[in-house]
Amino acid sequence: MKNRMIVFVLLFVFMLSMSWTRMTVDIEKIDAKIDAAMSHFFGPATPGADSEKGFIYLIDAIEMAAPHTGFGEDFVGKIKEANTLFKKTSIFNEDGVTLLHGGFISINSGKDFEMPKEISSIEDARDYAQKQVVSAKKYLKDSDFDESVKLLMEVAVLIVTPMKREY
Repeated sequence: MKNRMIVFVLLFVFMLSMSWTRMTVDIEKIDAKIDAAMSHFFGPATPGADSEKGFIYLIDAIEMAAPHTGFGEDFVGKIKEANTLFKKTSIFNEDGVTLLHGGFISINSGKDFEMPKEISSIEDARDYAQKQVVSAKKYLKDSDFDESVKLLMEVAVLIVTPMKREY
């Protein structure tokens, strides 16, 4: 009986350590996708920089992190479907954008995205997005997937939402 208990405890500890290792690997992979997105959005303008590629990396990161959030299967499904549409067509695919907005609404207490008041130009939007992504990376490193995904979603929706001109 004593030997069985020791084997059970060792097996439990082993399985627990495997789950921690998997989480660490997931965080590293998600972080790498975010870094790839940032290099396309915020890095120097180079021949390899491509905003559409950056957006796909961003959505990939959200899709990878979504199952670790408390946002539910409906949210995860919307992101997965939107990502598939964006990859097959365009990042401005209407159905994909609708799914993205739906996902945003579902994780923000039913509130739809509103352009932040401090954004009045593309440069403002870029600066704002960069701050949000940097914050999202910090939350990710702390394994706070909910807050990280919320910020990444805000950036994704910001990218596909047209800015209205004030006259």
